[in-house]
Amino acid sequence: MRRLLAGLTGLRAMVVSAFLFAAMASLIKAAAKGVPTVEVVFVRNVVHAALFVPIWWRTTDRTLGDKRLLVLRGVFGLLALESYAWTLGKMALADAWILQSMNPVFVALLAPVVLKERSSGPVWAALALGLGGAMLVVRPGFAIEWWPGLVGVFGGFCAALAYMTVRMLGRRERPITVVMAFPVVAGPLSLPFALPVWVWPSALEWAAIVAAAFCAAGGQMLLTIGLKGVRAAPATVSTYAGFVFAASIGWLWFAEPLLWTTLAGTVSIFLGVALLGRKGVTARPSGAPVVAPSETGET
Repeated sequence: MRRLLAGLTGLRAMVVSAFLFAAMASLIKAAAKGVPTVEVVFVRNVVHAALFVPIWWRTTDRTLGDKRLLVLRGVFGLLALESYAWTLGKMALADAWILQSMNPVFVALLAPVVLKERSSGPVWAALALGLGGAMLVVRPGFAIEWWPGLVGVFGGFCAALAYMTVRMLGRRERPITVVMAFPVVAGPLSLPFALPVWVWPSALEWAAIVAAAFCAAGGQMLLTIGLKGVRAAPATVSTYAGFVFAASIGWLWFAEPLLWTTLAGTVSIFLGVALLGRKGVTARPSGAPVVAPSETGET
């Protein structure tokens, strides 16, 4: 297990993270048929806190670095998650995913100003390949209403801000601290949204919600590890692999059509990911510490 986790760094960690987030999205979409999405988000935060706070307590010296940045990461992450979960309940899985996927574009545009990281030519080429492939994947069902679409774009922007705060925190905080702080901040903030519309889930809905939380936990941990070893814009582009997973799950589980455009988009997406690795843009940036799986509390 340690050998497997040791290999999940950088780009590989991001791709596996994308798969877990695709599984999370499908489970949220399934649960949202009978449970309000704000309730699903709250339960996810509770499960994450129960998982990661004890690990953080046992494996660290329990100190926090930049508390304000940790709070910002929690706020931006919660806004992104609430927006994404809501759109999953309103539109097709792949449609919601492509709107959330706009976050790499925002990252590439803002990273030079916020993170002082220059987005090189290969990064922009990979962005074009990834976004173009994503559009091909969801084209058969891209008819969306104006309001859900706007919420989806807003969620993508908040996700970009969350990614950049994670990248900034990664220079000084352990991954487990960053991951632990998110549900601690987001949990209390999400409770007021969940209480007024609370519906007691069935056993199957509970299973879907908890499974979604566990998928998100694994995806978040790998995302944090990946972002510590990869520059911000290239790292987030690699999540385009999640469109392939989302389209496949949508076809198998929700009977969403899998057409030639999906296959063409798959090729474009993986070309973008391959370009990132070939051009060496996933190398660990100067000043970023190497992350070992033992530092995250994973075994």
